[in-house]
Amino acid sequence: MKPATDTTHWRQVQHLFDQALEQPGPARAGFIDAASGDSAVVVAVRRLLTIHDEYLSTQDAVPGAALVAQAVHELSRDDRLLPGAEIGSYRIESLLGSGGMGSVFLATRDVDGRPQHVALKVVPLALRDGRLVEQLRRERAILAGLDHPDIARLIDAGELADGRPYFAMEYVDGERITHYCDQHRLTLPARLALFLRVCDAVAYAHRRFVLHRDLKPGNILVDRDGRVRLLDFGIAKATDGVAATDATLDGGFFSPDCAAPEQVAGRTTGVATDIYGLGCLLYELLCGCKPFDFTDQARETVVERILKEDPPPPSRSVARSDGSWTRRGHADATSLAAALRGDLDLIAAKTLRKPPDDRYGSVDALAEDVRNVLGARPIAQRARERGYRLRCFVRRNQAAVGIALLATIVAIAAIGMTVQQSRRAIAARAVAEHERDHARGVVEFLVNAFENAAVFKTRSRDVRASELLQSAARSLGSVPPSDTALTAAVAQTLAQLYIRLDMMDAANEQARLARDAMARTPDASTESRVRQHAVDAELAALESRYRDATGSLDAAAALIAADPAFRDTDAEVRLALIKGHTLRFAGHPAQAIAYLRRSYDALRQRADIPPARLEPVLHMLTRQLSTNGAPDDALVLLETLLATQRKRLPDDDAAVIGTLRSLGQAYYRLRRNDDAIDVLERAIAGFRKNYGDSYSELAYMLEQLGTIYSEIGRAPEGEQLVREALRISLTLNNEKRSTATYYDALALIYRNNYHDYAAAKRFAGLAFAVTPAESRENHAFTSRALAETLIASGDYFEAALFAESALPYMIEACGDCQQVAYLNGDIAYARFRLYDFDGARARLTPEILTTLRVWTRWPHDVRMRAETIARTIGL
Repeated sequence: MKPATDTTHWRQVQHLFDQALEQPGPARAGFIDAASGDSAVVVAVRRLLTIHDEYLSTQDAVPGAALVAQAVHELSRDDRLLPGAEIGSYRIESLLGSGGMGSVFLATRDVDGRPQHVALKVVPLALRDGRLVEQLRRERAILAGLDHPDIARLIDAGELADGRPYFAMEYVDGERITHYCDQHRLTLPARLALFLRVCDAVAYAHRRFVLHRDLKPGNILVDRDGRVRLLDFGIAKATDGVAATDATLDGGFFSPDCAAPEQVAGRTTGVATDIYGLGCLLYELLCGCKPFDFTDQARETVVERILKEDPPPPSRSVARSDGSWTRRGHADATSLAAALRGDLDLIAAKTLRKPPDDRYGSVDALAEDVRNVLGARPIAQRARERGYRLRCFVRRNQAAVGIALLATIVAIAAIGMTVQQSRRAIAARAVAEHERDHARGVVEFLVNAFENAAVFKTRSRDVRASELLQSAARSLGSVPPSDTALTAAVAQTLAQLYIRLDMMDAANEQARLARDAMARTPDASTESRVRQHAVDAELAALESRYRDATGSLDAAAALIAADPAFRDTDAEVRLALIKGHTLRFAGHPAQAIAYLRRSYDALRQRADIPPARLEPVLHMLTRQLSTNGAPDDALVLLETLLATQRKRLPDDDAAVIGTLRSLGQAYYRLRRNDDAIDVLERAIAGFRKNYGDSYSELAYMLEQLGTIYSEIGRAPEGEQLVREALRISLTLNNEKRSTATYYDALALIYRNNYHDYAAAKRFAGLAFAVTPAESRENHAFTSRALAETLIASGDYFEAALFAESALPYMIEACGDCQQVAYLNGDIAYARFRLYDFDGARARLTPEILTTLRVWTRWPHDVRMRAETIARTIGL
């Protein structure tokens, strides 16, 4: 054995010895071999364990046994830290535990005549090398910057006379989270709720640029009140660039049971490392055992398995968890496995993937998926599965779906009656048409019931979505092939439902079926033909095929104009929304505003259209006004609307959420950032509560709030929100225009906040790659974003090319708005830096210079560049 003066050696011996004592007796030998490749350390630990076991067996009957025990614990004790010793104002009561990063004592002090218990951490005397002392000081500094109810707080700090640092932390009288859950027999939902508290604490630390890197059950306690406490930042890592590198931090002091592959391999750690640790914790909470069983395995085998082997899904590990199902509220292993199979298996698997980039991008994203499971909402990994969203919807809204099922039975009966009467009285065409129209009305009622189902409470029995889908399939199968009008009506209705669920592939398939049926129905009604054009136009507009959308809209308008008897108010409102959307994103904002004003004014005069049905039209109009220089006008309309809505609707109603989103845009354009943040945060919270996190509407709000955060100095939070919006858009796979917008937003954050011009260029390039050919507005803004990045990085020639190519599209997209002046200012500055003073003078006209001086929405440096040019070339 090496001499006691070799502190590095003894530190490793102590750490392994402490860990070995926690293992069951038969498993210690295998654990020691697997945990250390240093034969000298293994020999020393084995000798200490032998002495320790002999001492326990003597029960102090052997003379000198007490001295042996003292020798065993010499590594973690010294005379100045025995019970009764005083450190500053603290009196040591007992040793709570010790490990490679220091010893923790229960200590007390008097505060206003009352004892205060603390957990006192200090470097053991035998291990006081410079690196470990610095590590403890670093842990103390990290804790000083953390203030979260679920993180044990720092109370006091100081140093001993010999220079060793210590700090006093909040003493948590609790038990490790896994033991707590088992002792209290918490059900799966209760365990997941507790896990979310842990996620919240870890996410808070990440927002403060701190990684924990040792997230194991022993470092997460639950007190007697059921509150989580995250402990032990001994090997934590700061991500703000001021701490030491990975190679000098953890020194191998991590637990194999929760160590991420990059830790074991000695590679750089990051947020994904903590996500892996959370995954190990989640795995054990779910099924009662760890992802891997390393009992009696050599170190090389342990490392090999962590680096290369994927653990089985939790549902398959239930069988090896020694009756854990009864502690989770399940009668048998089969029942618990069924509860874990699906979403929870997928979440656990994603947290434990080998490449860090394949795990969740943030703890918040992991937590959101867990919340989605608790709320019966779709998780991100399965958002594109047909029927899966509907199954989640049914689980969330059992009462409403029960009502909808009853309506479906009525609809099937009505369809059956129509079919029967068609067979018996083919000659009575008028009767058959009446029955088909009645059946169409019932189906439309069913769609409306699904759209509004989120406002109901879930109280009745669970009705599976597959029952509804099978019933609908049977009803369609009973329709004779000759009854194409009914087939078209049902397919159009299904297409509308899929569009509202952001399931574009399924919507396109139903639209195709409807078109085929319409082609075989020469005498189709005007209403049916208009609905078909509306479905085709909406799909085209959402997929940025604006020419196709315009063609379908014109065809629908012609049909309505030719039939004075046409009365389908829902179709008219939908057509107005689709046309406003198409005009806006095809690069005609002024026309969009004028059209939406006319449509809104005309439709609200109609007695057959409820005012609430027109609120989406008003939202689209106000968003256009906010974007194109009239946010004050938008604000007046929106505040009036919100006051009206709050008299009849709860704050988390879908209509109120839409108004809050529009208000956020108006406030942002008026530089009322605090108001914008308030309404957007409320809108996002309400949307998540009702609908989950896999919808394009949520992505729009996240990007908007993220942009504001980045402008006010909260760039990491802003980036996280924009990345979540991007994830949603990429998952939907039909939001290419929006995807380009989110890439642009990331380019701005990396350029303006992080000054990472290479990353900004990369994001701008990705935006170009996904921008639809007909989305001229996106082309304008992406080109400008890239031009500004090139200016910031000194590439003035390329900047001028991109900015000048964007100008025609910007003029087309927003007419004579401030955005055009802003882009001209960029071109002028690029030309100025290329010594093309005539080119700069041509762009920086007096009108544009005045606009830049008075327009305060944009950063100060834009105006300063313009002033520099003006002074230099004499404008």
